[in-house]
Amino acid sequence: MEPMRLNLSHVGAAAEAWGLAFPPGGNGNIIPRMWEVLLRLKIRHGEVYATSSAFEGVAAWLRPGLVYPTTLQIITSAPLDLAVFLWSGGRSVVAQYRFQEGMQKRNAPMPHWHLGPIAVVPHHQGQGFASKLMRPMLARADAEGMPVYLDANNDVHISLYEHFGFEVQERLDMPGGGFWNASMLRMPRA
Repeated sequence: MEPMRLNLSHVGAAAEAWGLAFPPGGNGNIIPRMWEVLLRLKIRHGEVYATSSAFEGVAAWLRPGLVYPTTLQIITSAPLDLAVFLWSGGRSVVAQYRFQEGMQKRNAPMPHWHLGPIAVVPHHQGQGFASKLMRPMLARADAEGMPVYLDANNDVHISLYEHFGFEVQERLDMPGGGFWNASMLRMPRA
């Protein structure tokens, strides 16, 4: 069965799945708002898929040419959620996003698909759901002759992405300390 393409009516369920896969640290209000803002942005300016209506996993993709959303695109995607997100401490997340954007521009300056985030709910991990979310879009990118870029920040995820042909381009400590980011790129396959 093919992944299910999401629309704005699915934002709540998809944000819940991402929240289970990436539990909040520190201010618990920031991350759920971030997931909702990102989902609205990526549904409007890209493609978001779930493994099924049970939302075992969710993956978001931005199309070539739209991988660097403008401030206006971000604001119009979810103005109320964005205001609450920024008010509740989201400015540090925005700084990290801009840092990752700089890495992406250096390591993938050509037109490309951007994958991220992709998450599988913990009790569904190891059952092939990440493959179900990635394989159709990777095949599409290959058919289009497009590279695919993503960010990773743990070694387990890097190993998973390397299995799909991604290679680490750069690995740097994120601003604010505490964790690092790796730029990964997958060139199209013939």
